[in-house]
Amino acid sequence: RRGGYIDNVPSTFTRSPTDQGASAVGFPTAANDVQANNFALAERAQNPVTYGGIRVEALWQVNDNWSALLTQSYQNMDAEGSFAQYEYGSDAGINPAAPQQLGAWQGTFFTPSYDKDKWENTALNVTGKVGPLSLVYAGAYMIRNIDQAGDYTNYSRSSSGYYYNCSGTKATGYPGAGTGPLTCYNPALSWNDTTRNTHVSNELRLSTPDDWRLRGLFGVYQENFTIADDMNFQYNNLPSCTTALIAGDTACAGSIGPESASANGVNLDPTDPAPRATGVTYGEDEHRGYSQYAFFTSIDFDLIPKVLTLTGGTRFYHYNDYEFGSRYLGTCSDQISCGINGGNLIGTETNGAYAPYESSYHGFRSRANLTWHISDDVMAYYTFSQGFRPGGFNRFSKNFAELPVCADGAAATAGPAATACGGSAATAGAKQFSSPSGYAPDTLDNNEVGIKSSWLEHRLEANVSVYDMVWKNAQFIFFDPSQGFGGSNFVMNGPDYTIKGLELQLVARPFTGFTLQASSSFNSSNQDNNVCLQSSLTVGSCVTQSLKGSTVYNITSPLGEVGSRPAMSPAVQFSVQARYDWNLTGNYRSWVSVGASHTGTMNNMPTGYQVQNIVNATTPPTSVRDFFQQPGYTTYDASLGVAKDAWTVTLYGQNLSNSDASTYTNTSQYILMEVPLRPRVLGLRLDYKFN
Repeated sequence: RRGGYIDNVPSTFTRSPTDQGASAVGFPTAANDVQANNFALAERAQNPVTYGGIRVEALWQVNDNWSALLTQSYQNMDAEGSFAQYEYGSDAGINPAAPQQLGAWQGTFFTPSYDKDKWENTALNVTGKVGPLSLVYAGAYMIRNIDQAGDYTNYSRSSSGYYYNCSGTKATGYPGAGTGPLTCYNPALSWNDTTRNTHVSNELRLSTPDDWRLRGLFGVYQENFTIADDMNFQYNNLPSCTTALIAGDTACAGSIGPESASANGVNLDPTDPAPRATGVTYGEDEHRGYSQYAFFTSIDFDLIPKVLTLTGGTRFYHYNDYEFGSRYLGTCSDQISCGINGGNLIGTETNGAYAPYESSYHGFRSRANLTWHISDDVMAYYTFSQGFRPGGFNRFSKNFAELPVCADGAAATAGPAATACGGSAATAGAKQFSSPSGYAPDTLDNNEVGIKSSWLEHRLEANVSVYDMVWKNAQFIFFDPSQGFGGSNFVMNGPDYTIKGLELQLVARPFTGFTLQASSSFNSSNQDNNVCLQSSLTVGSCVTQSLKGSTVYNITSPLGEVGSRPAMSPAVQFSVQARYDWNLTGNYRSWVSVGASHTGTMNNMPTGYQVQNIVNATTPPTSVRDFFQQPGYTTYDASLGVAKDAWTVTLYGQNLSNSDASTYTNTSQYILMEVPLRPRVLGLRLDYKFN
């Protein structure tokens, strides 16, 4: 059990005229505006994590050459609460003169959050001899169930938050858009996602003896992976529709839910076929997964025995993936139930004939290596290797990003209609962009040269490597509803990147008992190209105008700029540790160790997004994709231990400087949110080794 460290501070959530969605519904003229509070959930250290597990193994040593190991494992993880911190409380903008200032490791959360992850795995490993060849079989079967929930209350400040959670006189098309006064209901929102995964894998390898001059291995691999996913977002707190409410023309919300079959009778096999609670206004009940088989081989040949070795290997893969089910989306009002409503079947449907999304990829991924043993203590090498990540599907394809059309015929610029046409009249234009129904694989080619060496009678070990990687068609997750790209994320193939890097590792033992270890990496990562956002107006053309709806938060390039560093890619990382071991007295041994680890500055988003300048942090962000430069940080650890025979006692400290540096800064819920480091931990550990 790991104790929590994020406090849920007592707070309220009140709608504000500065909210992104306020003007669309005429707020604050609401006759009834419910304020939410988190008083029942507020507590210190609300995010503990508890692990429970067991592993049982049985080994059958058939004879000197054959053995079988059967392993059964279970684990249950229960993580409670939120792991994010806020700079200000959710109602900071209500009183800018005296906003609710929060401290480190504090936030304001209004609905329960948790992550319950339970899995069991059965594995069988068989090793043996077939003549001079070694045989290894490895097979496994895993079942994993995950139940997650999270607070989504800050989404209430968005246009969609107002759209789904208010009724009465307002913009046409809103749920329950009757003639009565504007009423906005409880803004506390949440989401829940449950998945059941099954995974089966089988691998068989044959390899030659290590002392042959020509060595090799050959293997086959097979796996099946399935996911049943039931995800629901609770956005709507309008009263549930009843016959009486409908007859009385009272604004109310009906239920939505998944389809059990498609138009031509294909069973979609929903995890939960029942209608959802009326608060659910967006969700999906789907199945996705893949199957693959592969053949692989690797050959080593000693060009000069014990001096120069050439290695070559390749892997042929055949990969099939699929996705099917339904996405339900809802403005279900004045009805008891609306079914799938504004959602869609996940797959392809042509003239009433439905088929799941399916795709297939096959090809070779290869590697080559040249190893030169310059001496017994110095080895140099060159490696070429290739990586591959398969493609997949988005749950729907839709046209987005509407730009205005100017009355005088001039080309519209980015920004709201009032300014985009230089003052002339403007009307809504055609949709400019179609999100893709799927995305293709991305690939990585790596070239690396390195030296591994030992000096001064093994008192100094030094390893260095330099590499050049080319990452093509990088898979890019896109989510930007406030800028016209809809309310659901999708994946598309993004830019190419080139990564040039250097890695160093040093181990020094200058005198008996003392060891100094250090490692570091330096990376120069650059975006190589711009990516075409496919225009839905003209086949083959690209959207060249900015797609942002406001010149205040203008994007010059939604997928990053040529020559810029990609997101979450620090230029420098290093760690260093010093340890001294000595004989305390008799059979007692002792040691002391201190260390530091540094992560350099990095960006949370691709360059090209508007930098979020926190001049007045009490004003809620209007975009979920604001750009932040995350400062670098260093953590310090230490330990002191005593050991005798099979016993060891260790006193340790982690993050001794108690840094709350952010590992990920974002505005994904229309509030400045950081995922901080775990604070200082002091602990005492007792170990016993059974013979």
